[in-house]
Amino acid sequence: MANPRDFLLSVLSNVEDTLDEAKFMVKNKVDALGPFVIQTYHGYGNHEVLFIKGRLLEDEGLDRPEKDDSAWKNLITMLNRYESDEISHARLRATFQDQTQEITTDGEGYFQVEFATSNKLPPDQIWREVQFEMINQLVEDQGEVKATGEVMVPGDAAHFGVISDVDDTILVSKSTDLWQKGKLTFLQNAKTRMPFEGVAAFYQALQGGNDGQRFNPIFYVSSSPWNLYDLLEHFCEVNDIPKGPFLLRDLGVTKDKFIKSGHMSHKVEKVERIFKMYPELPFILIGDSGQKDAEIYQKVVSDYPDKVLAIYIRDVSPNDTTERDGQVKQIAKTVRSHGVDMLLCQDTEDAAHHAIQKGFIPNSALQAVAQGKKDDQNREEG
Repeated sequence: MANPRDFLLSVLSNVEDTLDEAKFMVKNKVDALGPFVIQTYHGYGNHEVLFIKGRLLEDEGLDRPEKDDSAWKNLITMLNRYESDEISHARLRATFQDQTQEITTDGEGYFQVEFATSNKLPPDQIWREVQFEMINQLVEDQGEVKATGEVMVPGDAAHFGVISDVDDTILVSKSTDLWQKGKLTFLQNAKTRMPFEGVAAFYQALQGGNDGQRFNPIFYVSSSPWNLYDLLEHFCEVNDIPKGPFLLRDLGVTKDKFIKSGHMSHKVEKVERIFKMYPELPFILIGDSGQKDAEIYQKVVSDYPDKVLAIYIRDVSPNDTTERDGQVKQIAKTVRSHGVDMLLCQDTEDAAHHAIQKGFIPNSALQAVAQGKKDDQNREEG
């Protein structure tokens, strides 16, 4: 006899797929389909292989945000992001240099592709382009549907990589307060959301390395859904936070899970995938104390102790002595037994001090972080 939970998940997954297909057919029948758009997500690779992911959607026509956009406009824009209409089982052509592959979008409109690089990449070029084109015609007057994706390939000069959480690590999200988190998520936009003070200058210093001349790659691993990709990418752009791949989560229902991957398993899997992509590169891990970043990074260190240089956990409740602080400090003690420093940081300057002591960034970076912190404080107060 089938497990009731498995049976329910199977039914829900089938219902979701059926409803999506019916919605597409009805919209096509009444000529209500919008133009298609290929949304590419920054990929990453090494001198042997490139990996890039994306999604084929109806174009919702989302406007670039402005600082004076109303809460109502931001709400409607966010709802449109979550209500995105994917185009499933469509064929795309992906081209990198002289290589071409045909790929098919899955039931949620996602696609991913890998290309062998054969060590033919120019050593001074960090970002590589992959071209995408939709090759089957699903509607009349479809026209060309093309996009260019970018893949990050760090050079040999990189000394280390950085893997960072997003919510309450670079982006003020109030994740421990559901009401406040909802207001920030739905009523603000990429130009009005606030970064943590000094984070841009600190990440720029980490990317530049101890002599300021490196390109140390930065990855953003988050349990936020892919629907928020454009907002997060634009947020980093307007706040001068270094460009890097985002590894987000699909919240759809499958025959196995209500959400395709759990918070902890998703982040551990993505971090370990990055480790395997760059076997010779050690990493700095950055997160916050509000959720499970400390536990996630503890798991990572226990599995890969030689891959982690340091861990910075931002204290999201610095004015309180909470039970959570005690838990994080105990985890830090365990992590240190593997020879890795884990710091519970009150602010970005705490992390910068440690990074200078360890030789990750130059002494001059502290002044830049302090100035960035001051600028962000003034912006928030203004």
